[in-house]
Parts: sequence; C-alpha cells; structure tokens
Amino acid sequence: DDFVQDWLDGNVENGSYFDHVASWFKRVDDPDVLLVRFEELKRNPSYVIEQIAAFIGMDDVTPTKIQNVIDLTSFDRMKLADEQDMGLRFMRWLGVLRRAHVRQGEVGSADGSRLTFSTEQLAALESLYKEKLQPLGVPREWII
Repeated sequence: DDFVQDWLDGNVENGSYFDHVASWFKRVDDPDVLLVRFEELKRNPSYVIEQIAAFIGMDDVTPTKIQNVIDLTSFDRMKLADEQDMGLRFMRWLGVLRRAHVRQGEVGSADGSRLTFSTEQLAALESLYKEKLQPLGVPREWII
C-alpha cells in the first residue's frame, strides 16, 4: 500500500508515471518516436525487437540477432547489472534510491497474476487517468 501511494503521488525513482506517459504520448504521431510498452515487449519480444530494429534502420536483423538481444536484455542479466552497478549501489546507500531499480521483470505482480488495488487506489488511478491521460487519447486499458 505504501508503494502504491508513493507511485500515485509520483514519489518514486522516476517521478510520476502519469506525467511520464503523457509526455511521450503527446508525441505518438512523431516519426522520430517509437512508443514501446513493457507489456507488449513481454508478450512478444521478438516482434517488438524487430519493430525497434526497423525503426532505427537496421535491415540485417536475423532470428539469431533477435535472440541475442533477448538474452542480453533478460531479467536475470539486467538484475545482475543493477546489483553490480556501483553508481546505483552508492545511490541506494545514500538513500537517494529506496528500492532496486530492476524489481521483478513481469507484468503485474511477482507471481504473474494481475495486481489488485483497493477501491480507493482504483479511484485514484481512475482520477489521474481522466485528468492526465484520457485527454491525450491514451487507452484506458493501458492504465487500469
């Protein structure tokens, strides 16, 4: 509950999720911006990696290269890099970062189930969505 409230208030490492999404979604039609959602990347990593490669102009993408990207960006690799990064370790020691940067690597809760929120938390999510993201056309299912 404390984390959810911090997250709703934007009192987390990267600030307000809603402001972050709004800042990028405003550029959804910009040809120099490719929006990639974590949920899409988890659902179909090969396809999303192909999209990214095409976006940056790579034309020699092979299944082997895609698999290499998947392996090099796996949760285990990223978690290990997060644990070994001296800058991040120092910032956690100072108290600047309160939690590990790489948490669970899954959509939803750690066991793969959908997150559950209290009635109050859902009302706050809905309110923030309506205020900041709905006017931009962000799909509701992305948030709630």
